[in-house]
Amino acid sequence: MRKQARASADGWVTLLGPLFVLLLGCSTLHAQLKEKAPTLSRPLSVDDLVKARFHRVPGKAYGGTSFDTGGSGSWYEHYASSPTVEYDGDTYRMWFVGGAPTKHPGVPYGFYERIGLATSTDGINWQIANDGKPVLDAGPVGSPDAKGLAHPYVLRVGEKFLMWYGAIDGKQASDLGLSPGHVRVERICLATSTDGIRWKRENQGKPVLDIGPKGSIDSIQATGMHVLKIGSRFVMWYGAYNGRHTSGRAY
Repeated sequence: MRKQARASADGWVTLLGPLFVLLLGCSTLHAQLKEKAPTLSRPLSVDDLVKARFHRVPGKAYGGTSFDTGGSGSWYEHYASSPTVEYDGDTYRMWFVGGAPTKHPGVPYGFYERIGLATSTDGINWQIANDGKPVLDAGPVGSPDAKGLAHPYVLRVGEKFLMWYGAIDGKQASDLGLSPGHVRVERICLATSTDGIRWKRENQGKPVLDIGPKGSIDSIQATGMHVLKIGSRFVMWYGAYNGRHTSGRAY
């Protein structure tokens, strides 16, 4: 079930996207909530988070970043972005999108995108996991994610990790008779894991949220999601695109 949201301004509206980008950008954002939490006599509220003030914490990677791109020839040599972070009390796990240039004519924008994992004990200094390899690579020929994966969001439910991500099959808006024609099509797929490294594609690899029909808010892209489990159901806010960026909600 989808619910349409009001259109935003011209910028990208993926929920919490700007915060995620900053995490891997010029510096790491670090809240003082951790220091204050032990003195609180009640659980943190939404108002507490809205009022929280952040300050930049320089990392040890290039330019004071907390995590850098890979070396020449690596699968994330050009960029590392769109992080989603989970903390179990001991270890931070950060899944991110890595991009590397390709001359393959079927890959939109000229970059292969895959999903990798890095870990940290302090949220600032990160080490690439899985021997430096992606934890979720492109799918087989003809699959929804045969040409790449983008915008992951990971939610831990019990002992299982659930990852929703934007699946890229190589099609562009022009292939659907829509415009702007150069924009790639993205659909939302789901994978699950018990360790954050070995992932299984669910729903037989098919999208769990497909693009909508012509004229809908997500006729070209449904991607860039954020998911919460509220009671017995999952609620997803996601980036919808039909030539204009808006946000949608699905259950």
